[in-house]
Amino acid sequence: MQYIHIIRLIIISLQDYIPEIRRCRRLMLIGCGTSYHSAIATRQLLEELTELPVMVELASDFLDRKTPVFRDDVCFFISQSGEWSVV
Repeated sequence: MQYIHIIRLIIISLQDYIPEIRRCRRLMLIGCGTSYHSAIATRQLLEELTELPVMVELASDFLDRKTPVFRDDVCFFISQSGEWSVV
């Protein structure tokens, strides 16, 4: 039941931005711990809504690998606590 509520919030929050998001090359979701797991859970929904490839990255791997981010990529940095000590 709680997951349905979360999915509705995601859809409502992103609904106005879908046309702009669809103009990009790919979506990147970056997070650690629980935030990373929420990104994994959200990946399929975002792929279906935007029809774009969605990458999910651990924040530490994102930094260590120096992941290339292109001008037409959209990155979502997810933090459950509101802090980013890693990034």
